[in-house]
Amino acid sequence: MRHRHTQAKRDSQSVLCLTVLTAFALLMSSIQAVEAQGTETFRLEGTVRKVTDGPVGEGFAVEAINQRVPTGWLLELSTNTLDDGTYTIIFFNPIAGLTTNVDDELQITVTDANGNVVGRKTYVVTQEAVDAQGATNVDVILLEPPIATAISPAFGPASGETIVTITGE
Repeated sequence: MRHRHTQAKRDSQSVLCLTVLTAFALLMSSIQAVEAQGTETFRLEGTVRKVTDGPVGEGFAVEAINQRVPTGWLLELSTNTLDDGTYTIIFFNPIAGLTTNVDDELQITVTDANGNVVGRKTYVVTQEAVDAQGATNVDVILLEPPIATAISPAFGPASGETIVTITGE
């Protein structure tokens, strides 16, 4: 009788041990799956470039917004270009549990010294970038100014002023 009781106790301990190990393995795999999809620190780096002429130089403002999590980050999500046209923006807030995830869209906007938007780019975060905790070479090319395709001067009906209409692409 004692042998059966000891065997039953060992069996229940084995089942309990197996259950705990299985639960631990599932927990670890779910943690790894979450870690594989997002990161608490994400560094966005690149260069603002002219259409035909290389880097812009310093003085352009660069702002990046995570479309999924637009606010709540600890660090400022805007900076100015350096003299070689480069910029760095860091998404970081582990206190609030914010992460930059695979497939997040980062909307990058470049403005000149007068506040005019002169460049835009949307960067979609990849698994490779999450694993590296950042993306480099996210270059933004300045928008080309509109090209005039027709200019037609006309005289205003009552005032005699010249009205110029410019159409373009």
